[in-house]
Amino acid sequence: HWHNPFCEDKIRQKIEARKHDTDWYDVYGLGLTGKIEGLVFRNWTVVADDPITSQEVEVSADGISFRSLATYSATTNRLSYTPQVNGIVYYRIKATSALQQTAYSNIVALRTNNTKDNSFIVSTLISNEIMVNAEENYNYRLVDVNGKMIATGAGKKGINKINMQNNASGIYVIQLINDNNKQTERIIKQ
Repeated sequence: HWHNPFCEDKIRQKIEARKHDTDWYDVYGLGLTGKIEGLVFRNWTVVADDPITSQEVEVSADGISFRSLATYSATTNRLSYTPQVNGIVYYRIKATSALQQTAYSNIVALRTNNTKDNSFIVSTLISNEIMVNAEENYNYRLVDVNGKMIATGAGKKGINKINMQNNASGIYVIQLINDNNKQTERIIKQ
């Protein structure tokens, strides 16, 4: 269930960008909605005058010190994965404009009761690359919707990128395997 001191049952918050050191600012706001079932943030929005070049989902155990969970293209507005810890975990979105200005969403606190042990966090809606955040070294297999092998390889503990620039838009399936886990994710390339 969502955890928020002001609204236990449902969270739907509009988010105002934090202004940095100027009164003019090209990123006006971010909007984030979501639910916990695994973890799904759906349809966050960024309102800006100048193009957004990247969006980053950040995570924190204490709500103060954040680290990058995944970085996405400007057109991505969805994250789906299963948290790897139990308890309250804090999330926010960081948007960066073409002028290299950044804005942060509000912080969303989620209480998780994770019974599934996923070792991988995978970006599932992509433009040019698949981002994989792994707890340990792993191997992967990538196939297209028809089952044709597209790529195989290995990744290391931490954040890894799998290049998809030369692949057509469509649906792909990636299988990630390490000593303790096998995880399969559907990838949608825009």
